[in-house]
Amino acid sequence: MADGIESRDVSIDKIVNGGYGIGTIEGSVVLVPFSVPGDLLRVKPLRSVHGGRNRTLFCEIETIVKPSPLRVEPRCPVFGVCGGCDFGHISYQFELEAKMGVLLEDLERIGGHRVEQQLEILSSPSEYGYRNHAQIKADTQGRVGFFRKKSHEIVPLPSGGCLLLHTPLNDFVLELVKGSGLTEGSIRIRSNGEGQVFSRGASGRKDDSHVVYRVGDLQFRIGVDDFFQVNSYLTEVWIGLVERNLHPEPDDRIYDLFCGSGLIALSLAHISHSVTGIEANGSAVRNARLNASLNGIDNASFAIGDLTRQTDLSQWEPERKGTLKVVVDPPRTGLARHLIDSITLLEPAVIVYVSCNSATFARDVREFVQRGYRPERISLIDMFPRTRHIETVARFVKYS
Repeated sequence: MADGIESRDVSIDKIVNGGYGIGTIEGSVVLVPFSVPGDLLRVKPLRSVHGGRNRTLFCEIETIVKPSPLRVEPRCPVFGVCGGCDFGHISYQFELEAKMGVLLEDLERIGGHRVEQQLEILSSPSEYGYRNHAQIKADTQGRVGFFRKKSHEIVPLPSGGCLLLHTPLNDFVLELVKGSGLTEGSIRIRSNGEGQVFSRGASGRKDDSHVVYRVGDLQFRIGVDDFFQVNSYLTEVWIGLVERNLHPEPDDRIYDLFCGSGLIALSLAHISHSVTGIEANGSAVRNARLNASLNGIDNASFAIGDLTRQTDLSQWEPERKGTLKVVVDPPRTGLARHLIDSITLLEPAVIVYVSCNSATFARDVREFVQRGYRPERISLIDMFPRTRHIETVARFVKYS
């Protein structure tokens, strides 16, 4: 119990960043996971955070006194216990509306950017069965599943598997469980959309080194442990959204920062003069170069560079002909200020920012505006249905 505060009743007003429902108790902000606007809840405070005169209470639901009309019965029997999902208790349509509300609030509150027009939102064709990648946990007690929220305790998978995973991944894991193919630890599993499953760490099974994905007309070879877009339904749509915002031309030279295994860079190479990808992960860079060769692309180059450190981007620009455009796809931490400085000093015609964290994206919007670039278009694309994660693609242009 936080600071000796007893359980209290609270009404939930809206959903905010982190997937929490928010309300107030005697002037204190109350944040409650798995709550819904319109809920009346009896909540137990778990911890208290003080900031000046304000106090925030992080709580858990003890009792739903009066459920919101927006609340629905979760399809997953371990929803609210397993740490994989945040929004199984609301409809998918309302989840999209809630995520848009979080994005708009973060932009205004953190970024100082008020959006006047309605933003584009691209939903997933299905909110279930979209994940092509997962890390499964197992312990000495024979439990196989995912970690409980904010814990290392394993919540066993339901008998039918995880609703978010591709069917072949669920079938693979359930077969491993039946055949004792999982020992204490974790395994990585990936599916390539063609019914094949690749894994690392499953006992009695040889580890796979890589998997090949097809995106449009291109093939991408990545390590089983490497990052790649997890929503197979939306990967091509996501690439198309980046391309539409960048609007590459035949004489453009493009920087792809945090390029991973080259998914964006190589997808843009055929409609630009040259593409340069920068990435800190050496394995990903090697795969990006291999993918360029695999697809017969000779106008894309890739370099290892830690963009979280002080960086002069011009060192990777052997020729400065044509129009410079930049794509950034950073981790959840967003962009370092020095990198925003480096990007804007090059004065690109367009910057496309791909973000998976609306709070750090909003913070960086403020930084770009202060350096003379404004967001001309922002789209929300729901790459992670049933979770709190918000993916945005934004187009920045220079203003006078």
